[in-house]
Amino acid sequence: MRTCNSVLRLVAFLVLGLAVNLAGAQTGDLVSAANSGDLARVKGLLAKRVEINVRDADGETALMLASFKGNTEIVQVLLTNGADVNAKGNLGDTALILASMNNHLAIVNLLLAKGANVNARAVGGETALMMASSRGHQDVVQALLAKGADINAQSSSGATALLLATEKSHRDVVKVLLDKGADVNAKEEIGSTALMAASLNGDLETVKVLLAKGAAVNAKLNNGMTALDLAEAKGHADIKTVLVQAGANP
Repeated sequence: MRTCNSVLRLVAFLVLGLAVNLAGAQTGDLVSAANSGDLARVKGLLAKRVEINVRDADGETALMLASFKGNTEIVQVLLTNGADVNAKGNLGDTALILASMNNHLAIVNLLLAKGANVNARAVGGETALMMASSRGHQDVVQALLAKGADINAQSSSGATALLLATEKSHRDVVKVLLDKGADVNAKEEIGSTALMAASLNGDLETVKVLLAKGAAVNAKLNNGMTALDLAEAKGHADIKTVLVQAGANP
């Protein structure tokens, strides 16, 4: 009898282990299916009630990967089935940050409608608005602002959406941010402002826009350099002229 019971226990243990391994494999498959854009596979796995918020080695969920890749239908299915809209990966990225980074406007709107935290931050303090601004995604920037994105949020280095957009010469985004009340004189840790960035880049149009919005023409970097110094160092004579006319100290 003891031998029989031992055999039964062994069989039960093996069956349970097989079931656990199978469930684990299927759960991992969900992340893979979402990443590859396999909608049918995603639906099939969800029908088997696999764990929807499982993470890969980078801490990313199926929803995060689908949002990053722009797989709108998969995002919809995952959200409908209860995916955590505010889950974070190992680097602090959320589905909203990833979708904003890659200009997936439809997904951004879906995530916001499901309660995505518009001001969630990655490990470096970056928000979805900063990511979209730094890449020039004007429509996404407007969608995030409409849902209450903090326009003057600063990263761990002090960067704001305006500074990031200016550094990359995304003029349309710069204008949107300024019109919505971005702090034109916000400073990064090293003391740089949007005006300094535009002057360094030789972006005359943006320099004029920033000055018209009240940019401090004589603001200084931590090392004492001004926008005029930066323009001069890069040989941007036209910007030097505009800055002097605006009151820059020669």
